[in-house]
Amino acid sequence: MKTQKITLFKDEQYQIQVKADMERARSVIQQTLDEWNFLNIGDITDLNELLTSPETCYNRAIDEKVTVPKTDSQFQVKKSAHLATLDLPSPQRVYETAKKALKMSYAIVPGLFVTDGKIVSIDPEISEFYITMSDVVIGNTQPDKVALAADLKTFVELFNSLNTRLNGELFDSSSPVSNRFIQGNFTFENTDQRGCNGKIAFNIDALRRWFNNAV
Repeated sequence: MKTQKITLFKDEQYQIQVKADMERARSVIQQTLDEWNFLNIGDITDLNELLTSPETCYNRAIDEKVTVPKTDSQFQVKKSAHLATLDLPSPQRVYETAKKALKMSYAIVPGLFVTDGKIVSIDPEISEFYITMSDVVIGNTQPDKVALAADLKTFVELFNSLNTRLNGELFDSSSPVSNRFIQGNFTFENTDQRGCNGKIAFNIDALRRWFNNAV
């Protein structure tokens, strides 16, 4: 049976940052591929090699394109000498954009960026792993933790609901007593300017401590 993941906490700010970093990297990798295609010397499908070894990609493509003419003499023209006579396309822009891409976060994560030779896209499964890396999740292979997670969710929802229905008599987010009660285990959200009227919410550090991000 396939393991089902239960997300206890979604680190939305972290996810936004990772998605933005990936898109910035994808954009520069696309520029690198566009510069390569402009040379018109062959197709590229291995983006990691293009970024980390653009010289190798270029030299191989030229080597495959160029044929050294045969002579009637017993002495043949060296390929390096023949290449020196040709007006070859300059790979400088490829090298520059590849170097720029290497400075981007996630640029050379294996399999993250894929291409059909024209368009660079992001693999959804691999990107999901990195995007949700800061989330707190558990799997259904750990029934004790699944049960604990369900009870904790019920506790938070019920505690907030009861406090609302009892006009805030259970806890007050601006109260030092309430703060001592939840300190290190929960936090308050949606408080007003005076710190009042907040609801308790999961503290990500406590969740990681309780569940250790186990899947």
